[in-house]
Amino acid sequence: MKPVSAQRGFGLILILVVIGLSIAGGVGIYYFTRASKNTPTASASPTAQATDLNVQITDLKKQLAEMQAEKASKEDLSRLTDQLQALESPIPSPTEASTVTVYSSKTPVYIPIGSSTDSVTATDWKSFDSLTFSADPADYAGNTGMTLEVNIRSNAGGTAYARIINVTDNSMVDNTEVSTTSTTFAFLTSGQFKLSGGKKTYKIQGKNPTGDPIFIQNARIKVTF
Repeated sequence: MKPVSAQRGFGLILILVVIGLSIAGGVGIYYFTRASKNTPTASASPTAQATDLNVQITDLKKQLAEMQAEKASKEDLSRLTDQLQALESPIPSPTEASTVTVYSSKTPVYIPIGSSTDSVTATDWKSFDSLTFSADPADYAGNTGMTLEVNIRSNAGGTAYARIINVTDNSMVDNTEVSTTSTTFAFLTSGQFKLSGGKKTYKIQGKNPTGDPIFIQNARIKVTF
């Protein structure tokens, strides 16, 4: 049996060996970890870098095309808007105030009356209801006079007469009487006359002393300047 002192010495040596191994292991782990941290990582391959660059270029081209299209659309919209505004510019509406037309031309102007759809069989003056018209001499400023033009005939015989009457004032218009004994339409022109001022209503009157019907076609007033 070994002495107690020898056993204690052996245990102390064993403890020191364990501590030394622990320290050596810790130092080894430290340097291994440090070396791992300092080791550079592998960089991306050239092929991967080229692919990423192509994707970025494609995206930029797409964005540029969209921006150019948007700019063109804005320019077209602006141009169309300007055209629309020009078309929608308010057009001056005509005033309701009466205007007077001054005829500088020497060409005559005609006031149509028409053709009779009824006949007159009276021996005294009687109006043709179908030959009614309205006129205002102010509408023909500068005129030098007016004449009545008619195509008139008697049905069988006698003398066919025609004239203008002012229905508004119930008065005959002087110098408008015409007459014919023809049984076919004859073109007749009255003397020159003037209408009274203001807008008035007028009718053509006719008569035949024998009572035979008379007819009128294409009656009108010629206005000269």
